[in-house]
Amino acid sequence: MKTVVLLLLLSCISIAFSATVKCTSGGCATSSCKFGYTNGNDGKPSCSDASQLKSWRNNNDPVHYWVCEAVGKPAVSKICSTNTLYLESAGKCVCVDDWVWTPPCDPEDLSAGEGGSATGGNGGGCS
Repeated sequence: MKTVVLLLLLSCISIAFSATVKCTSGGCATSSCKFGYTNGNDGKPSCSDASQLKSWRNNNDPVHYWVCEAVGKPAVSKICSTNTLYLESAGKCVCVDDWVWTPPCDPEDLSAGEGGSATGGNGGGCS
């Protein structure tokens, strides 16, 4: 049953991401998009200064997120635990029931590189 619910949720998320085409590099429909949104961009930050040393939303996949671990080093892709999704406002993975979709936005300074492989994430899953 949980697998079916998760698959339905991910289908809805895919539809929601398709709807973000209205968000252009010139800005998003919401005021929370300070640096705009480039359609299809995964939101990988460049990690070019200390203000970026934190976790970041992966704009294409709520199961994954980016972490800048050191200035000048590429962001690392992480994966959330079972039954969790990355919630940008919380800065961590949360239970699927607590997750709320928001329009994606680019970080101030995007990475020019490719995504890469995900490593273990945060949280122990949901009970």
